[in-house]
Amino acid sequence: MVASIIVGILALAGGIVLNCLFFNKKNEGKFSGVMGWIYDFVNYKETIYKYILLALKVLWKSIYLIGAIFTTLFAFVQPIYLMANGFSAGAGIGLIFAILIFGNIGWRLVCELAPIVVLFIPRVIRKFFRWILSVPHRPRPYIVKQDDSAASSTDDIPSWKYFVKK
Repeated sequence: MVASIIVGILALAGGIVLNCLFFNKKNEGKFSGVMGWIYDFVNYKETIYKYILLALKVLWKSIYLIGAIFTTLFAFVQPIYLMANGFSAGAGIGLIFAILIFGNIGWRLVCELAPIVVLFIPRVIRKFFRWILSVPHRPRPYIVKQDDSAASSTDDIPSWKYFVKK
């Protein structure tokens, strides 16, 4: 208990001293390398959010490339399989071009629109619930226990009635 209080006091004092001496505006641009990065990070010029977005961008680009390669390879393999099972060669060649063109365009659209949908849906849900909660005079149900005197003498279990508050 005493140790945690001492640590808290030291952290408070250290934070105030570092903020006043090291992380103030007059030291802006004086540091480079690791110290410059730490200065920018503490002053919120460098954020972890930026690195998370960069990692997600690299991951999403990898997913796009894997899907595009899969679609292209699938465009050549699937018609060959179908032609081996009795489809005509003309239909197979047409299918190759159709999958190459429309498959890759479709995959590109999916990869372009998916991040927008992922960012858009939580905002829509949040706005919907704010709207629902802000509707005036919305009846809210609550439960009121019925009087024991009104209950049947043979009924040992109290009954509950549901009312809507007006």
